[in-house]
Amino acid sequence: IKSGTAKVVKQNGVLTSVTIRSSITHKGKSYAVTTIESYAFAYQTALTSIVIESGVTKIEAFAFTSCSNLASIVISEHVTEIGDAAFAYCSALNNIEVKAVNPPVIYEMTFENVDKSIELIVPTESIEVYRTTEYWREFTNIKGISGINAATGNDNIDVYVNNNTIIITGATDDTVVNIYAMNGILVCNTTVCNVANITLPRGMYIVQVQETTHKIAL
Repeated sequence: IKSGTAKVVKQNGVLTSVTIRSSITHKGKSYAVTTIESYAFAYQTALTSIVIESGVTKIEAFAFTSCSNLASIVISEHVTEIGDAAFAYCSALNNIEVKAVNPPVIYEMTFENVDKSIELIVPTESIEVYRTTEYWREFTNIKGISGINAATGNDNIDVYVNNNTIIITGATDDTVVNIYAMNGILVCNTTVCNVANITLPRGMYIVQVQETTHKIAL
């Protein structure tokens, strides 16, 4: 913990799954978790899954190296750099989800000895960017996170994206809209009539309009 932020450092003990939270509380004070340090989870051979929540911006070199049974990774939209050999020799990986619209900087050995034909799931609008970005382009099975995934609801309501604005049409008078970040935090609560334009920072959101639920990538 330093200067109001926190880093994840070397972990002891046997771990099977890890979720890196966006913040921690220490002595009654909250600190944003911004960095996963070198070797923090290296050689954790029982580790099978990792979820890195919003807030972390950097995964340092060798952070998860040689986690030989690691099968899936979810990396938040705020990560901008993944260090050299951070996931090297994670040979059991079969699914990587990166929520960042702009591909994080990676290096020649970031994913050394990882099968490049596994699913790499990225924001739909960024598929071509990942396909042409150095080292990411080595992955041959890049798929998109659907910008809008309607789960249930009213067919008259449309939710779509224009740049970093969520546009809602077809809502009746005083329709309640709740928007959640992917960590479950409510980021917007409002009422709309007919058409609404809601501008938010880049990221992934769950939009609830009446009985309709949508997953949105900005």
